[in-house]
Amino acid sequence: MESIFSSEGGNGGNKEETPNPEPNHGESPESFTLLENYPNPFNPATSIRYGIPEQSTVNIKVYDLSGRLVEELVNTNMDAGYYTVEFNGSTLPSGIYLYRMTSQSLVSDQQFSQVGRMLLLK
Repeated sequence: MESIFSSEGGNGGNKEETPNPEPNHGESPESFTLLENYPNPFNPATSIRYGIPEQSTVNIKVYDLSGRLVEELVNTNMDAGYYTVEFNGSTLPSGIYLYRMTSQSLVSDQQFSQVGRMLLLK
């Protein structure tokens, strides 16, 4: 079983289909960026916005506070730009959840990892 503390892959998510991130056209960040989800607190859905400065492999996963994987939101190669992905917590209990973005550039040695926190209130 995967946890937020490990770097191993896994499929512990509660959805069968991974949502597609939506690009925000016309913008390109200078560095990797993971923004706070909005709205926060949320019920039942929230949006997570992030930016990548160059073509990269991007992975965003959601974990519960015990570190167990809840859902993998993004796991794909992406072009530079800002993106938004939605997380739907309608099947989850109220609580604090963590989302972690890791990224590896496909054109340089840049790596990125950051964790955010969100609150689901029902």
